[in-house]
Amino acid sequence: MGRRSGMSICSYAAECSKDVSSTTSTTVEVALQNEIDDSERITVQATLDTRPFNTKRKYEENQREFVEWCLIRQFRDRDTVTNANTHPRSTAVKQLIRVNP
Repeated sequence: MGRRSGMSICSYAAECSKDVSSTTSTTVEVALQNEIDDSERITVQATLDTRPFNTKRKYEENQREFVEWCLIRQFRDRDTVTNANTHPRSTAVKQLIRVNP
């Protein structure tokens, strides 16, 4: 009898089951991440919808002021809130508070 070549049926079946299970787990992970993202969006929207009117008005004013302040400073990340662009602002605010108690 000559040498056998190739893969046995058992080995082939084992390899196929690995491929199916990895595809299934990836699909499940993607579906789970989509559910988490949807839940987060719904929560944020519910929070915005239930926020009192005066709070919305005050936040809009502060956000507009922050965006203008960031544009003047020309941050690379524009108006994204990061430690780099909030630190100088908080330092400036602290100085104003010290000057005008």
